[in-house]
Amino acid sequence: GSIGQPPLPPARVRPFVGQGLPVLLSLASGLTEEATITILVERFREHYQQHLLDKTVLYPGIPAVLDRLTAAGCPLAVLSNKPHDSTQVVCRELLARWPFTAFLGWDGRRPRKPDPTGALELADALHRDPGSIVFVGDSDVDLLTALNAGMRPVAVTWGFRDVEELLQAGATVLINRPAQLAEAILL
Repeated sequence: GSIGQPPLPPARVRPFVGQGLPVLLSLASGLTEEATITILVERFREHYQQHLLDKTVLYPGIPAVLDRLTAAGCPLAVLSNKPHDSTQVVCRELLARWPFTAFLGWDGRRPRKPDPTGALELADALHRDPGSIVFVGDSDVDLLTALNAGMRPVAVTWGFRDVEELLQAGATVLINRPAQLAEAILL
């Protein structure tokens, strides 16, 4: 809208998500000049900071999954490629009732997913061997992160990527409904 182009429908933008904000904005806008993309990134971040929680909710069924995992004593953490400060705000608001060990977003200190550095930091924070951790995600990037960190990948189909993309990325465990997720984790 603010660059003189009509907004794109979510289905058109969805495939662009997960490769970083500059790539998303370039693909969505059709613009490629680095200086222009830098301006778009700044505008987007400013807008996003002001509206972080406007439409952000947990997927239906996820609170029950988190209740079950908490009751079973599973340690919990979040790893996101979104900026660290935004990740903190969103997670603290939406996940306050569960005992998460850490919420880790991208802060420039470590490479983004699928690099395993952040996942391995969380394994240390959870006091768990990476091989004992179930890494739940909805994208090829998440699956690669789990594999790169030596963790067990579990793919959910209600997120940003369709089943075919998840299978192409090597998904061997696909969860179609949140009610199935706790069982997959607690195996």
